[in-house]
Amino acid sequence: MGGFGHGLWWYLPVQLDEPHFLHITVLELLATGFNAIVLAPHLLAFRRVVLMSDALATPYTLSRHKPRSATLRHALACLLDDATYKSVAEIADVAQLFGDGNPAADAVSRNETARFFTLCRQLGVRPRQLDVPPAVLTIWRRMVDCAKARNVIVRHDLAWRPTPPLPCQRSLKPWEEHSAVKNRNAEKGDGPPLPGRFYTRLVFSERA
Repeated sequence: MGGFGHGLWWYLPVQLDEPHFLHITVLELLATGFNAIVLAPHLLAFRRVVLMSDALATPYTLSRHKPRSATLRHALACLLDDATYKSVAEIADVAQLFGDGNPAADAVSRNETARFFTLCRQLGVRPRQLDVPPAVLTIWRRMVDCAKARNVIVRHDLAWRPTPPLPCQRSLKPWEEHSAVKNRNAEKGDGPPLPGRFYTRLVFSERA
């Protein structure tokens, strides 16, 4: 399990049998809550932040506090018992990040470190790993113990999807440079107006 945000990342190794007792929606909810706790020293410096999750159930659970699943209710209760999470929740919005919109967090959570660092290099991001605080370990232990006590095995292969390929890095060919997206800037005279410079726009129309 792991998370990522603006170059900051964390990873929590778990036993192979532990996720077998927790549904993917519960794991996604916990990961989002853990993200808030781990990144709290950085998030609390802002007036508003947005917590992103791949599971649709997470935004509903964290914003409405009315999950139908007993395990989701227990996970939410564990998060709400943590003062750090509650402090972040007071300044946070939550939204769903669809599909493969966050490949960095996916790579971290799957412990695909080589893929993660390759992606960071391609994005020009210098990753910085954060320590997992004891509060996260405590919540995880509570959830695993509760799930094992229920003794219900969850099938995760139903929600499995293949890892998307990383884009290849290469230079543009000479004939491709002309088709690249144009970069608008004030130095070329086609960007926003500079101080003291007046711009006009000509509008042309055709007559019938």
